Amino acid sequence: NAVVGLQLEEQLKISGVATLPSEVGMLTRLESLIVSSNDIQGQIPDIFHLLPNLKILKMDDCLFEGTFPPSIGSLTKLEELRMNYNYDLGGPIPNVFHGLSNLRIIDLKDNFFNGTIPKSFGRLFNVESIKVSTNQFSGRLDLAFDNLRKLETFWGFKNQLTGQLPPTIGSLKAITDISLDENQLSGSIPSEIGMLTTLEDLWLQKNRLGGKLPSQIGNLVKLEQLYLDGNSIKGPIPDTVGGLISCTDLYLSDNSMTGTIPLTLGNMPNLEKLRLQENLFVGTLPQRVCVLELEILAVDCSGVSPEVQCTCCTECF
Repeated sequence: NAVVGLQLEEQLKISGVATLPSEVGMLTRLESLIVSSNDIQGQIPDIFHLLPNLKILKMDDCLFEGTFPPSIGSLTKLEELRMNYNYDLGGPIPNVFHGLSNLRIIDLKDNFFNGTIPKSFGRLFNVESIKVSTNQFSGRLDLAFDNLRKLETFWGFKNQLTGQLPPTIGSLKAITDISLDENQLSGSIPSEIGMLTTLEDLWLQKNRLGGKLPSQIGNLVKLEQLYLDGNSIKGPIPDTVGGLISCTDLYLSDNSMTGTIPLTLGNMPNLEKLRLQENLFVGTLPQRVCVLELEILAVDCSGVSPEVQCTCCTECF
């Protein structure tokens, strides 16, 4: 009972032998349980209600199978939860996170979890990182984003999420990385996206987003990567896009955008890669964009009578 830390990272590499015994629940003073990167298999015993002092729980990169132990919801002191890279962990995540106000990191990526993302994630007032990517989550992003004022990283890519991006996403005052690509999100990008002035990476490619690109996108002065390719976004590129002064990668290809390519793209001093192909743009690419000497500059400029006249493109479609 006097043991407060159990660390077995990369210690049990004999496949098919090790399991996590339920007797771990007898270590009632345990504050950290780390069994990462082992060949531990079998189900995770549902004994965490016996470990009230647990702050660190790392069970990533193992061979665990079965479902998420509901008793994790009783760990009111928990600060870090990592169960990523197990692959055979599946089923729905129980909605048991209401009392885990000390949780800073939750990493469940690369498993087979399904159902909806628990609403009680919206009660994690101190959470800094949520990673649930590469699972089988479905349904809407029905989280109380306005409670997640400390959230910096939100990864939900490669799932089956549907519905619109909620306007409350603009409440994420500390966010630097939103990655929700390869889902089935629809509707317009909310104008509140322009309130995320700390945002550095926004990955929304390969969804079903429509509507127009909001002019408020130009408020994201720290944004470095903007991937919106493979959607159904319509209308012109707003002139305000020139406000993306930190942006290196701007991918708007494979949409239904129209109009001419704005001069203000030439106001982006750090731009390196610009993909605009497979849209409905017309006219001539502004010389101010050519002056940037981009590593990648791709538009619909092929053929005898191209949709866009371009003298400096690196790729023509």
